[in-house]
Amino acid sequence: KSMGDGVMIWIGDAGEAVALASAALRLVGGRPDLLPVRVGVHTGPAVRRGGDWYGRAVNVAARLADQAKPNEALVSEATWAMARCEFTRPVEGPRDLALRGLEHRVAAWRLA
Repeated sequence: KSMGDGVMIWIGDAGEAVALASAALRLVGGRPDLLPVRVGVHTGPAVRRGGDWYGRAVNVAARLADQAKPNEALVSEATWAMARCEFTRPVEGPRDLALRGLEHRVAAWRLA
């Protein structure tokens, strides 16, 4: 789904989602001729209606992207636990984030 200057991508596999986030940082975020990217990755239930996805998982991913710094991806602990990432390493351990509109804090790993 395209939202002006943002894009939402649904991927059925957590490891592939983390790999895509890492590739976006490397291939787009590493280019000085392009705008920086901010990525949020979260795993959880969502409902598809028409061509769009709805639910808490979608909101968490969007809020993580909002919190990410330029050329950074924030990957929720839920996704990281399921991803079994062999080639992607976080920059630092998880940190607890207070995300707008969410009652509970979300632990996230930072990729850059």
